[in-house]
Amino acid sequence: MTEAIQIQLKKGALELCVLALLAHRESYAYEIASTLADRVGMGEGTIYPLMRRMQSDGLVATYLVESPSGPSRKYYRLTDAGRTALGDYWAGPSHVLPTMGNARFSSGLSVATFLKRTSYVEYSKQAAKSAAANVTVLASAEGMRAHQESINVRTREIK
Repeated sequence: MTEAIQIQLKKGALELCVLALLAHRESYAYEIASTLADRVGMGEGTIYPLMRRMQSDGLVATYLVESPSGPSRKYYRLTDAGRTALGDYWAGPSHVLPTMGNARFSSGLSVATFLKRTSYVEYSKQAAKSAAANVTVLASAEGMRAHQESINVRTREIK
């Protein structure tokens, strides 16, 4: 994987990391940046634009805390919207992906949604022979000539 792709993947996950950190405790931007630099290798300059965007999106709110060793620090805390967004991430993609309205009457999306399912039916020779008459009548009634011929061929082969 190229370095550019790795950087973009980290940036994509950065908002989730910030939300998760703030879920544990309120913090100021430099502390968040230092923690993320240690854990995921993100540069300090990346965090400030992200924090401004998250604040304008209503995911975090700020308040000032006096500092004994310098200027006041701007602390960030999760808002209700931020907690909801974090919950959406934790709930998984089936919670946030569009379902074209199907979620009203069907389960959420999962890996199984994207798998091709195939059914296999197996008859013993005796079971195939005894079902043949009913299957050919049904196939004929439904106009499925190939199905009708298929059962005829198979039962002729059974001795």
